Amino acid sequence: MTPNLSSARKRGRPSLNRNVTNSEPADEIIALGLPENRGGDEGDKQSQDHRMTVGNQNCTFLQQDHPSKNMTIEIQVDKPPDDAASLNLHLGQPQPSGNEFTESLKAALTGLKPQIERLEQLLTSINDEHRGLGAVRRSLYSSKDKLAKDLKKAQECLIDVEESTATEEEIVRDLEGVYKKHPGDNKLRAFLDERKKTVIEYQKVYIIVKSQLGKNSAELSKTESGIQSVNRRLGQLEAERAEVMKEKERADKAMKSMMFMSQFMERGWQVSVDRFGQAFGDEAVQTAF
Repeated sequence: MTPNLSSARKRGRPSLNRNVTNSEPADEIIALGLPENRGGDEGDKQSQDHRMTVGNQNCTFLQQDHPSKNMTIEIQVDKPPDDAASLNLHLGQPQPSGNEFTESLKAALTGLKPQIERLEQLLTSINDEHRGLGAVRRSLYSSKDKLAKDLKKAQECLIDVEESTATEEEIVRDLEGVYKKHPGDNKLRAFLDERKKTVIEYQKVYIIVKSQLGKNSAELSKTESGIQSVNRRLGQLEAERAEVMKEKERADKAMKSMMFMSQFMERGWQVSVDRFGQAFGDEAVQTAF
């Protein structure tokens, strides 16, 4: 019985355009040796047995006669990995414990604590100075208000003394004119002398008030200058405090982050990752790590 060559060819002949799967041998040469047709007792057959060598195995299949005397077909395909060892996968080995990372966290925490303490001390010093200067400024403002009021009173008093002195001097001039008309009037003379004494007293008061006015004015200027200096220093302290607070906030944030990571790594890297995955899912683990 003549075998069905078409069916045999479909079953045994590899396709040149086929897709190679992982289960097929790869990176090997498939050689199809087609010897010339010698005829013989079985010359009536339309095909002969030929050998297909795959690796170290031989298999027989039916091939139709071909016009070529000798023909070799080579098919080159990619060779998949034979096993996990070819990919250097050592799944049986223990995973990294993260001890070095944990130790680095501890070292960072140890180094960060004195920095935070230094910032806290600096912040305390700034606050103490700011508080003290705040009290000084309040005192200076109180002194300024008092000096301003005293200065205003002195100015008003000086004006009154000037007016009173001018009035008394005018009275004295009038009395002197009357006394010239009545030179023997002793009472008028005594009254004139009293008015002259009053003018002298006013002049003394004027000198005192004017001197006090100058002192008050100088003291007020000094107080205002002190207030400006205190305000300038307070502004510097506030800027320094803001900068220190920002730095401390960054340090506190870093401390919290490292403490969280340290607690997270407390039971080991792999256990921590597993717990993270159980809590947030595998996608979160892939994203985070």
